Amino acid sequence: MIKSVDKENSTSIFNKNLELFVGKNYDYYRFIWNRLEKRKGTFSLNIPAFFFLTIWLAYRKMYRTLGIYLAVNFGFMFLTLILAGTPFCIVSLTVGFLLTAYMSFIFVFRANHMYRTFAIEKTTQIMNEYKKKDIERVLTEEGGTSMNSAIFMGFIVVTSIIANLLIML
Repeated sequence: MIKSVDKENSTSIFNKNLELFVGKNYDYYRFIWNRLEKRKGTFSLNIPAFFFLTIWLAYRKMYRTLGIYLAVNFGFMFLTLILAGTPFCIVSLTVGFLLTAYMSFIFVFRANHMYRTFAIEKTTQIMNEYKKKDIERVLTEEGGTSMNSAIFMGFIVVTSIIANLLIML
């Protein structure tokens, strides 16, 4: 009986800490995550990620995932530029486009699951690494959202679009 109460108490504390980490829109994410758990699935549409994936990743501070996504995209862009004017250019462009489309599809339909995994891992890490008195502060600092990161990412996206349009001229 005591172990059950301890488990419920630790679950309650973890959920409160997870809420602190997620910050804005926690109720939305909790609803989506509960639906995913009931279905035992990982796929659900995230509308902001659908339209603005890189900006959404930056806004939610998922920098490692954003870095991987950008590295693959910029890698294929760079390869296409290197191969411009050669017979391999069209192959690189096609493979790059297909891989980017596939990655975008997977990211968009798994964004909620990926964010849940990220939030749980970071919350657990913070709870394990920091003293009890510092946990709340660190959760709110490292979690939540970053409008500055989203604006910076938006600037990079717009700049990339303009650069690509200029290259095509």
